[in-house]
Amino acid sequence: MRPLLRFPLTDVPAPAEHAIAAPRNVEPFSDEAARPALLLVADAKNTYLVSGNGDVIEPDDGIVAIGSGGSYALAAARALAKHTQLSARDIVLESMRLAGEICIFTNQEIVIEEL
Repeated sequence: MRPLLRFPLTDVPAPAEHAIAAPRNVEPFSDEAARPALLLVADAKNTYLVSGNGDVIEPDDGIVAIGSGGSYALAAARALAKHTQLSARDIVLESMRLAGEICIFTNQEIVIEEL
């Protein structure tokens, strides 16, 4: 298991804007068989998806997901956000639980970090 790096957001000025500037120096993958990494970047107001090619994507609805069960979690989160009154934390938790039930590569060991 990789160590989890934690730091207070107050120690990093504007984390979302800082991460958006970083990919400009990233070279695109030359091996087409390689799958570029994806990174979610968020602060209290903004959420972005950063691709391994340096593309920065801002979701229309503020909901993003990555990983093997990401599509399942994203679909569940969008449905729950649209059709329930659950809190953001509860939507995340239930979406991840559902993804873990559907995707054999997604476990249900869930840690939620709130901003």
